[in-house]
Amino acid sequence: MSDEARDETPQRAPDGAPDDAPERAPDEASEEARDEARGTTLLDAYALIAFLAGGPAAEQVRALLRERDTAVASANLVEALDVSQRLYGVAVSRALEILEPVFELSLVVLSLDLPRARRAAELRAKHYHRSSRPISLADAVLLASARPGDRIATSDPDVLAVAAAEGLEQLVLPGQG
Repeated sequence: MSDEARDETPQRAPDGAPDDAPERAPDEASEEARDEARGTTLLDAYALIAFLAGGPAAEQVRALLRERDTAVASANLVEALDVSQRLYGVAVSRALEILEPVFELSLVVLSLDLPRARRAAELRAKHYHRSSRPISLADAVLLASARPGDRIATSDPDVLAVAAAEGLEQLVLPGQG
């Protein structure tokens, strides 16, 4: 992200949470709770990176997190933590401190179990093309984690195209430009 994007980094409260982070509530964000809910927004790594390091989608991602019906596939969380540290200097430990209140209230981390792994492999095999549709393994896990009624939040045109082809709702986030 550019220096301008870093200038848009969310202001943090003394506890490290963004000033406008939702208030904590006990154990609301669990995968079991997601099983009862419909219409979860699945965030890709780009969305979390924007939240952690600033960028064009930061405000929209904060608003989504306030809605309390968000999830992230574990593979996308790994990617966001990695990229935030390597490219934007947000240490993994610091990123997790920032995300902790969000995990407790509104962001469910979806584990990669065998059915999701199989679905991710099938989706990538079906849609991947080295030059015209280079979806990553993390992107495939994100897409495989979606259920009917969920939506995928990303700025990645390839992920958006696969989501559309699979009948998943898409939420287009502002990109890097």
